[in-house]
Amino acid sequence: MSGAPTRRALLVAGDVAAFVAFGLLGLASHEDALTQTTFARAILPFPVAWLLIAPFFGAFSARAAEGRYPVANVLMIWAAAGVLAMGGRALLFDRELFTAFFAIGITGAGLFLAAWRAMYNWWATRSDRRPEEVRAHGK
Repeated sequence: MSGAPTRRALLVAGDVAAFVAFGLLGLASHEDALTQTTFARAILPFPVAWLLIAPFFGAFSARAAEGRYPVANVLMIWAAAGVLAMGGRALLFDRELFTAFFAIGITGAGLFLAAWRAMYNWWATRSDRRPEEVRAHGK
C-alpha cells in the first residue's frame, strides 16, 4: 500500500474510526443504547468537525500520508476542530456548551486520534523502507 490516495483514504478511515471508538466507549460507559439519535449526538460531531477543518492544515497531505506529519500538529488542529464539534453539538442538540463533557470530549477524542496517528506514522515510515534498508538497520 504505497499510493498516496490509498494512504490518505486510510488516514481518513482511521481518524473516523478513532472518533467512533471514543463515542462508542462513551455510550457504553453511560449504558446508552446506540441509536440514530445517540450516534448523531455523541459521535457524529467529532468526525464532521475534524473533516471540515483538518484538510486545510495538512492533516491529509502527502507528508501525512508518508507518516511524517507530527502528532503534535494533529492535536493542535484537533483543539480547534474539537471546539467546533462541541459548539455544533450544543447548538444542534440544545445542550450546554461548557460542561464536564466539553473537556472530556475534546481530550478523550484527541487521545484516541493521537494514538491512531502515532500508530499510523510508525507503520508508514517503516513500510516504505526497501529490503536493503531494513537489513542495513538490522530491523
